[in-house]
Amino acid sequence: TSTDPFPTHTYAGNGPYMLCLTIDDGLNCISTHCDTVAIDSSGLYTGMIVMGNTERSSTGFTLNVQNPGANGMDEALLNGEPTVWPNPVQDQLNVAFELQQAGRTEIMVLDMQGRVLLHEAGQFGSGPSLLRLPSSTLSPGMYTLRLSSGKASTAVRFVKVD
Repeated sequence: TSTDPFPTHTYAGNGPYMLCLTIDDGLNCISTHCDTVAIDSSGLYTGMIVMGNTERSSTGFTLNVQNPGANGMDEALLNGEPTVWPNPVQDQLNVAFELQQAGRTEIMVLDMQGRVLLHEAGQFGSGPSLLRLPSSTLSPGMYTLRLSSGKASTAVRFVKVD
């Protein structure tokens, strides 16, 4: 439990753990959202964006809530094209990419009509990173994955199958 605006908590094991966010405006308006967080045996955040190096093995993890834009590292640049696999994909799409420097990175999955079906953003460190994006809710078809960091942007296509 924390009342800090940007708390940090270290979990001893890989989870799953129930994480709840409660917002109270002080005027009797309270809202709570809970979700499960866990990491797999390789230290990757299960079902969501994975931040940091792809070579890791760990037990436990630290969750840091960060003030967006407070670190002054918004000019990250991409090194080359991201790699996606498997392609075609069924349940989970892996996306590997590399940043020249740490910074905010946005990931979007768009359908062929340009509609944004998935939008995630986060702070990534310099060097290689790996994302694991859930794709089981996508309908079969072709999609574009757009990766943007700083002023650099790139896109790759992938196919979703049943």
